[in-house]
Amino acid sequence: VTVLPQGTIVGPAGGIVTSADGALVLDIPAGALASEVDVVVEALGDATFAGEAFFAGGTAYRLAPAGLEFQLQARLRIRYDPNRVPAGIDPDRLRLRGRMQDGWAATGQHQHRVQTREVEGWIGGLGTFALIGVAEGHWVGPAGATLVSTDGLLELEVPAGALDGWTDVTLVA
Repeated sequence: VTVLPQGTIVGPAGGIVTSADGALVLDIPAGALASEVDVVVEALGDATFAGEAFFAGGTAYRLAPAGLEFQLQARLRIRYDPNRVPAGIDPDRLRLRGRMQDGWAATGQHQHRVQTREVEGWIGGLGTFALIGVAEGHWVGPAGATLVSTDGLLELEVPAGALDGWTDVTLVA
């Protein structure tokens, strides 16, 4: 007998899915799904991403069924503990990222809410997501990245596939 984790059933009318700890909120709009889906949220331990210098501890979640794509984008919001942000990363520079085979990829329309310590972005489907710090000077690879200047006035998005290898990119304001 295999016991599968239970999640939240969401259908064509849309719905809201939250993590057990309340730090993750996924708002799926009406029309994003053609049929009912059992959306499961799994909090991932920090050890899963050991050695990833820009990962903000306690912010990684796997949303299943992985690979499910929405017909309309959904809004994903993750709250963070500022004490678990990597040294040298300003919490104001955290961005929501989706885990791809070769690294973290940007999600759409980032918004950072300093007062509530949460970062929001728009996603096109389910998978693994976390908050990643963006530093001035950052290695960008084939998966692409979004870089933000230290003053926050300049944001450079390098799309997936734009680079063949890893490049050190520094924004100077």
